[in-house]
Amino acid sequence: MILDGNQCRELRDAILDAFTESDLESLVLLEFRVLLETITTAENLSKKVLDLIVHCEQQGSNYLERLIKSAYDEKPGNENLKRFHDKYFQISVTTPDEDESSTHEAAASEAKAYLFPEVGDFDLYDLISLQIKPVLRTNAGLIGIAIPCESEKFRIKFCERLKKWLDSVNPKERRKVRIVDVQALDPKISSAEEVAKAIYTKCKDTLSKKRDVIYSVKVSAKLEDSSYANKFWQLLESEFHEFSFKSRLIIFMNGTDATIFPDRVHKFPAPRFDVEHVWNWIGPIAKNSAWGASFWQEDWMNCMNKKCSSPERHILIIERVYNFLDTTVRLLGNNLSDKEDFIDKLRFEIYYD
Repeated sequence: MILDGNQCRELRDAILDAFTESDLESLVLLEFRVLLETITTAENLSKKVLDLIVHCEQQGSNYLERLIKSAYDEKPGNENLKRFHDKYFQISVTTPDEDESSTHEAAASEAKAYLFPEVGDFDLYDLISLQIKPVLRTNAGLIGIAIPCESEKFRIKFCERLKKWLDSVNPKERRKVRIVDVQALDPKISSAEEVAKAIYTKCKDTLSKKRDVIYSVKVSAKLEDSSYANKFWQLLESEFHEFSFKSRLIIFMNGTDATIFPDRVHKFPAPRFDVEHVWNWIGPIAKNSAWGASFWQEDWMNCMNKKCSSPERHILIIERVYNFLDTTVRLLGNNLSDKEDFIDKLRFEIYYD
């Protein structure tokens, strides 16, 4: 849902009435795990709140809902905030006299209002917000980013999340970011010259139109040394040497821990999944679920651990976690009213040897 002018003004005024600047910074950091200053550079608090609301709208309706719910949960005694919260979510009170059937209907109805966090967000806040954003401060040019994580789902989620952030912070005159499908950087498939020329050919027209491009490159793990990777990057820089950049060409490379990346790109550590990351992701759902927080803390988390842990049980396997969370969202979207039915379907659909 996008707020109209009056609603936006009402929410802004409610937040201003309830929060000091310090309180708001803490709220944003705890709920979204980003610094408020990365969302807005405004100097006065009123403009900062307005920028935050617009940012959440651009990120998707669940972000706006999370902002409203977390603000209300933090300051439930503020009348203006409570009034806006209740109006937005159309709160209805269940009376003790309601029969069992109406309770099931309420649970099914509530399932429609679940806050579905972006699956690609739960492990990428720190990576993108704290490490990669500073690299992208420049508004134009060739930028290389390398992460030793070969998961295909990670690659897709990372590109989607990076695109969403860039679209939210880019100037209004800049068009939406374009993601280009993955290309292999492997001497057994293509020469370094062929890959560099292909990137130039596919991206030059888009870049000329003030449109950022995220170009995904999967680097072979079997390179014996850095010569092939470095040659590719030198040739790519040469292809764009006289190009008049009006936007950013972001070459996102991924591979295994053993992959050798070009020397002149920015290298970042692979994200590590742990139970805390997953709980932070499911938190907004658990908080608003008719099934109770204990169901998510015990049944759902135990199921996730069994399905997604490595044989050594020390780390979570990235591909499995993404699949588990995607399946969780899909099953919740089916409006299942019975938690046992939900967890049984989740155990059945997620199967690994």
